[in-house]
Amino acid sequence: MTNQSAATASSGKRKLLLTGATGYIGGTVLDALMRTNQYDITALVRDDDRAAQVTRALPLLKTAVAAHTDYAAMEAAAAAADIVVHTAESADQLDAAKALLKGLKQSSASLRVYLHTSGTGVLSDQAMGGPANPHVHSDVDMTDIDALADSQPHRSVDKFVLEAGGDASSNLRTAILCPPLIYGLGSGQFNTHSQQVPALIKAALKQGRAVHAGKGDNLWPNLHVRDLGRAFVTLLDRILAGDGAAPVNRHGYYFVENGEHSFRALVSDIALALEQRGVGDGKPHSLENEKVESVLGPRYPDGSHMLAGNSRCRAVLLRRLGWKPVEKSLGETVPKEVAYWFEQHKTK
Repeated sequence: MTNQSAATASSGKRKLLLTGATGYIGGTVLDALMRTNQYDITALVRDDDRAAQVTRALPLLKTAVAAHTDYAAMEAAAAAADIVVHTAESADQLDAAKALLKGLKQSSASLRVYLHTSGTGVLSDQAMGGPANPHVHSDVDMTDIDALADSQPHRSVDKFVLEAGGDASSNLRTAILCPPLIYGLGSGQFNTHSQQVPALIKAALKQGRAVHAGKGDNLWPNLHVRDLGRAFVTLLDRILAGDGAAPVNRHGYYFVENGEHSFRALVSDIALALEQRGVGDGKPHSLENEKVESVLGPRYPDGSHMLAGNSRCRAVLLRRLGWKPVEKSLGETVPKEVAYWFEQHKTK
């Protein structure tokens, strides 16, 4: 189903299908792509209500509808595109990735591009807040990435996408972007808040003190969501330009980060911001291993991966392509994030 009321695209623009327009990542990526004015964009959404919501907010944007398990509709929407940017629950939904790529391979475009969103959770271990892992992964070393166990989060989908583009003679270019802990206010029209930092703030409000797993020595990379939006734009530009410095297909694997943090340091920032509002003692507190998942809440049934493990990497390839993070650091955004969720907590 297509929104026929959307304005006709300008001649010569490549047709781009984006999933996740109403999400935190997808909305921000959509905003970054729209600002380039280079693409005829269609947002693939799950139902007619979301399509109407998108159309009201962005009247010039086209929409297509496919329920999250309607793979035939996904395939058809991708077949009508030159480019697919997949951000909607993309990291672990193998059948959706298969449908979108199957459709894109049917496209009549002379060059077809598929950008897939995974995450650095693929690198995570079971440290439970224990020592920092000394091993730092780099996206210029595919041998290191190929050695990741099949049991790692996101790994089955990553492996499928890496192989889907075929060899150098193919006119399909695939690339995976792996963002880390994402923070900051999104620039989309809908969901503008992240997940991990709010989960830690909500846990602190519930416990009456800021908490982390174990000693909190585990390290995780981080990135402002708007810098992530720019990363998609940069990579897509370079792939479409045929830049040989932008690996694709079997070698198209890109970490996206702007440094890393220990969870003790992050929770310390949260503790100080909450103390100013009369919550806690301004100090981070260790959480017993068996309580990590229950305290951090139902959005993190695997808290041992998402907020208690190590995930270390460097975004070498994107920086070589000219991408540079410009937004505020994680620590700088914590006070405002705490203020927002503190007010939300008071109104409940």
